Amino acid sequence: MRQLALVLLLTALPRPVHAEEAPLTDFSLLRVDVEDGFALHPWIYHERRLSPRWGILGDVHVQTPGLNDRFPPFLEFDVGPVLHVGDLQINPQIGVDLVWKDDPDGGYTRGGDVVFQLYLIYTWNRFNAESWNLYFIPFDGADHFYLMRQLFTVRVAWELSLGPHVEGTFVRGLGTDRFAVGGDLGYR
Repeated sequence: MRQLALVLLLTALPRPVHAEEAPLTDFSLLRVDVEDGFALHPWIYHERRLSPRWGILGDVHVQTPGLNDRFPPFLEFDVGPVLHVGDLQINPQIGVDLVWKDDPDGGYTRGGDVVFQLYLIYTWNRFNAESWNLYFIPFDGADHFYLMRQLFTVRVAWELSLGPHVEGTFVRGLGTDRFAVGGDLGYR
């Protein structure tokens, strides 16, 4: 634990600015994931750069039902700090999702989950690899669950990136494991 604290402290120290370094710029991304069952999952990300090492990242994303009823349609808001270490981005976030549920009297929206998240993103030239780790705590007392996603994309033209992903869902107390394969399309 002390080693991790030392690494975080050293990476947070300001670096000397060289004349050839580019000024800090914010980062925005529109991305569409294709989920298991052809559900569309569009995202909008925006990072406010605070220093060469640190930023604040917020995102909004939704999911359509597609052909798989595993998850209902939802809207989620997330926010958290970003640590940049070379080509690696470490991003812990917390989020809240709103879930659209069907009811005999019509649909309704409710608070769904608090979501604790850790994203590890490695970008090098045209290649991007991501590891997502999300832990969902439902507001209604349902079983907690963990979702992991591993994805790899390649920039194919201009700022367009394509690639596959695999994900697994593990429900606490039920011993349920579910794996799915999908794809990602990103435009920066």
